[in-house]
Amino acid sequence: ARAVERCRRRAEEGDSPRFNIGWLQGGVKSNVIAHEARVHWSARLNPGGNNEAFLHELTSLAPDDTHWDVTFSGPPLPASGRTDDEAVEHLQARGLIPGEPVHFWTEASLFSRGDVPAIVLGPGRIAQAHSADEWVALAELEEIVHIYRRLAEPHA
Repeated sequence: ARAVERCRRRAEEGDSPRFNIGWLQGGVKSNVIAHEARVHWSARLNPGGNNEAFLHELTSLAPDDTHWDVTFSGPPLPASGRTDDEAVEHLQARGLIPGEPVHFWTEASLFSRGDVPAIVLGPGRIAQAHSADEWVALAELEEIVHIYRRLAEPHA
């Protein structure tokens, strides 16, 4: 009950991570209690979030005999508490306006962790990504080509 209340409070404060359960697996029949269950999940923390603290929070909710296998732990953007002001300035110098932070994980966080200024910029909508019949409108692809060209040009 305390964990649920803590999650509600974090959501109200805008500090709620994005959590996705990719698959659940376990049991042999619907009328037999499963001997074990497996859950594959992912979370995208807000900027400044800490993966280790989030994992500790989750593990504290599970029984002591729960086995946790962390296969990958990518940092949230921007990584290591940095701000990617240099990347934002690069956009603005070319007449582009930065949007809101994305609420999904991308490899950009690995660049950020390596002290390479990183932004997330591409066509499409996340609601259409990684799903059946994923698609991007041709007009958005044409637009992003022009934007990428502007970004690649030297700025005086």
